[in-house]
Amino acid sequence: MQLSGYPSYLSHHALTRCHQRGISPSDLMIVERFGRLVHNRGACFQHFGRRELKRAQDFIKRDLSKLLGLQLVWNSEETKVMTVYRNTGKGSSALWRAAQ
Repeated sequence: MQLSGYPSYLSHHALTRCHQRGISPSDLMIVERFGRLVHNRGACFQHFGRRELKRAQDFIKRDLSKLLGLQLVWNSEETKVMTVYRNTGKGSSALWRAAQ
């Protein structure tokens, strides 16, 4: 079920979530390039937060605020994205504190 434009390293589940949540292939590429990668709970979480937004805005001249809180969850080998979601609640920083 791989659709044109989406990377081949997305699992079927992640691809379904991208469609459900309105996450485009270009959104994924921005998070992959500028997102912060943290190993925690047997997986790799790639997070796009305020710091990453500020850094990305220096290179990409469009409004990226809709990407705030976007998370890519990679398998432990970092070869496949298992799921994609937005974490915008107050608990979103707990994952990063736990990993440090």
